[in-house]
Amino acid sequence: MRLPPDQAGCVREVVSIARQEGATVSIVDVNQPAGFQALVARWVGPNDVLPILVRPDGARLEGIEEFGPRRVRRFIRGK
Repeated sequence: MRLPPDQAGCVREVVSIARQEGATVSIVDVNQPAGFQALVARWVGPNDVLPILVRPDGARLEGIEEFGPRRVRRFIRGK
């Protein structure tokens, strides 16, 4: 998966925090969903801002500016 540096940074942040929190995350390149087509079709719309982090309850973080460590940690915890 090749992402722009700012999006790759968001991925690293999410993976690191998820690991610390004991949470499971799946990283999907929406341009190459290989096996995740249904997931992408369900959660990613044509007007969404990338990157997107989606919880099973449908809550979302969208856009690089939303991916600060504190916000990601709260989001992963479900708060």
